[in-house]
Amino acid sequence: MMKIGKILFALFLCSAVLVSCGGGTVPVPASEPASAAETETAAPVTTEEETTAVDLPAARERISVRVMSFNIHGMNRKTSTMEYGNGGTTGIEEEVDATVATRGPKFRQLLRGEAIDIAGLQEWKSDVWGTWWDSHADSKYGIVVYYTHGTQEGGAVLYLKSRFTPVENGMFWLIEGTPAKWKSAATNQYSDSNWDRTCTWALFQEKATGNYFIFCDTHLDTNSSAAEKQAKVLSERIESLRTELKQKYELSYTLPEILVGDMNSTPSSNAYPLLISYLRDSRDMSQGTTVSSQISTSPWYSHCNTEADYVANGHRIDYIFVSHAVKVTNYWMVHTSTNLCPYGAYLSDHNAVIADLYF
Repeated sequence: MMKIGKILFALFLCSAVLVSCGGGTVPVPASEPASAAETETAAPVTTEEETTAVDLPAARERISVRVMSFNIHGMNRKTSTMEYGNGGTTGIEEEVDATVATRGPKFRQLLRGEAIDIAGLQEWKSDVWGTWWDSHADSKYGIVVYYTHGTQEGGAVLYLKSRFTPVENGMFWLIEGTPAKWKSAATNQYSDSNWDRTCTWALFQEKATGNYFIFCDTHLDTNSSAAEKQAKVLSERIESLRTELKQKYELSYTLPEILVGDMNSTPSSNAYPLLISYLRDSRDMSQGTTVSSQISTSPWYSHCNTEADYVANGHRIDYIFVSHAVKVTNYWMVHTSTNLCPYGAYLSDHNAVIADLYF
């Protein structure tokens, strides 16, 4: 019996050595607590319930997108009267060339000079900018455009083809019920609207990462009461669109949203609070450079010799709104409405607003 016991003990020792040499781990007995060092370096245990609750966008590879909103001025006039000083305070007037033939090349330079990834454009009229782009398109950019019925003034979205694919796109009228087709002014616009207004949208996918996001471009009415009602429709329809697209493409994360446009509404208007009730104003949220809230985005038909001229009326109506998951790293303005424009004097009666976004 003694010999058998010694043999069994020897076999036990050998097996322990083999396990150790094979890279195995000898468990710590329950009576011996792990050391402090082991406690600090141990990986946390995640249950299946905790895994499903993780915010998946945070785990994805994030992307940076440079976005521009620009009311490009749909008129095609040989001359347009510009007044010096904000609101013509100097009494000096000048005629400027406002033809698309002159302004078009400047617009192309703006796209490339500012390295724009996606641009939402307002007043993209089919017989002005649409015709010009058909013959002079920048090959780097694709376009999604839908036109209104009355003015044929479209909401156009230009996007860098090398980076993005418009997986799906569409348009809706800014009126309750959002009719799918044009029927009449009584059906497609409010009684106090001056125009039939729409929103052009696209679901984009970034090619390198596969990330999806929604981009919307709109132009609210010049009548403030109509603009307020249109802003309410925008907020409801975009939220609905986000839910629909998330379910349709079986996405496990909340889609980032970007809404740009000429809202014809200052921050003190009734429409503005409706827009920021579910989105944020990138001008205020920028973590880097930004533009003072007192500087107007559209100084009417006025030349401005200095930035101080822009402060005179604070006519701030052009915006880039983003959902809460989107970070704004920089926001700036190109003075396309005046002789301060680096791409040539007078491109539009609005300034182009641009933001670097990260999501």
